[in-house]
Amino acid sequence: MIHFEIAAKDIETIQHFYTKTFGWKFRKIKAPIEYWRIRTGDEKEPGIDGGLFKKTLLMNANNVIAVPSLDYYVNKVRKNGGSMASPKVRVPGIGRIAVFRDPEGNEFGLLEAEPEEKR
Repeated sequence: MIHFEIAAKDIETIQHFYTKTFGWKFRKIKAPIEYWRIRTGDEKEPGIDGGLFKKTLLMNANNVIAVPSLDYYVNKVRKNGGSMASPKVRVPGIGRIAVFRDPEGNEFGLLEAEPEEKR
């Protein structure tokens, strides 16, 4: 697990809450949707960072798993009873990501990170 997401109806209120409560930092990034990266602590400490986006009927928050090849895992997920919930999307400076469902319908994201030289 490398990333978590929060879907919020009121972005400003949620940012204020997590900043005041936990000291998290938010930075808007260029992405296919309105999206903020969340820094949860010092880079030298264990833990994971996340993302924040506007909650809609079509988009849910996801936990994200790093994979070396998104295309390989698309096939592996399908072979083992899962399905794709979204198309693959390139997020500039991050990599390619897609959302999947396990056999019971639980959603999760898979991310193939861009090589360092492309970030």
